[in-house]
Amino acid sequence: MNTHQKDSITHAQIIDVVVNAGTDQELTVQYANLIYDFLKTVPDNKRVERLSDIARRLERHEPIEYILGYAEFHGLRFAVTPDTLIPRSETESLVDLLRTHIREDLRPGSGVVVHEVGTGTGCISISLAVALSRMPVEANIDIFAYEKSPEALSVAMRNAGDLLSEHDFARTGNTNHHFTYTDRETKRKINVSLIKSDLLANITVSPTPSSQSHIVWVANLPYIRADDYTKLDSSVRLYEPRSALIGGEHGCELYEDLWRQIDAYLASRTNTCTVSHFYEVDSQNVETFQRKFENVFGTRPTIHSDIYDRPRFLISL
Repeated sequence: MNTHQKDSITHAQIIDVVVNAGTDQELTVQYANLIYDFLKTVPDNKRVERLSDIARRLERHEPIEYILGYAEFHGLRFAVTPDTLIPRSETESLVDLLRTHIREDLRPGSGVVVHEVGTGTGCISISLAVALSRMPVEANIDIFAYEKSPEALSVAMRNAGDLLSEHDFARTGNTNHHFTYTDRETKRKINVSLIKSDLLANITVSPTPSSQSHIVWVANLPYIRADDYTKLDSSVRLYEPRSALIGGEHGCELYEDLWRQIDAYLASRTNTCTVSHFYEVDSQNVETFQRKFENVFGTRPTIHSDIYDRPRFLISL
């Protein structure tokens, strides 16, 4: 591609680039649209050069989200880097399930605390905050999002700043980063805190006991079995962080650790509360996760499918 020619890149030319890079046919138009919109943000005299770079990276099967630096999730645009797992469309269903539960199943006027463990880019907690702020939810809601990786937490911080700063925004503290999201139309405020923590090592308790009348646990932890890692598509295996994919020899070890910590945390509480659980797990190993959950909590969670009709989520209410 002649990098000295005057910029005149057309959508058809971009489709040719995507096809020549060996992209799956069903993704061709989607990728071309993303690249076309992205190039609009590039200076005119740099667009041809940038398209050539995109073509080279696509040929190496690098995910389009890393190439462009962002991923679309639940109607929002999240920054991504090779330090974070790329948000998946399947996980959007988890946000929808959480939103419906908080809106329809909890009693009016109750306090709700959501603990999301392993937030990564922050896509679940931030999307949930935005969704709940737009709905007539009669509850005080605090969301705490925990992340072990300092690099991933930095990306989540960036996303919270980018996506929440259009509204009332506050940040305090050094270890914990607190945001208040206020929807302009409903005026509803949702508190979101991003916290560096290995599972529940640094769990935060709301200073007002009455605000914790209901606790919602949510996680999308690594759940791939170690032996299955080599079977993953090269675009995943070669580029996404291994630590965000493998859940141990059987895939469920991290979840088992989390569930034992949750059980100990709930047992240590002096005031009573109601509890619900929402987890994304391996669709090919979901019954194993279901049994492991039951072993810890004594109740059998229900299995819910994702948008592709694959068993994906464990829910216990």
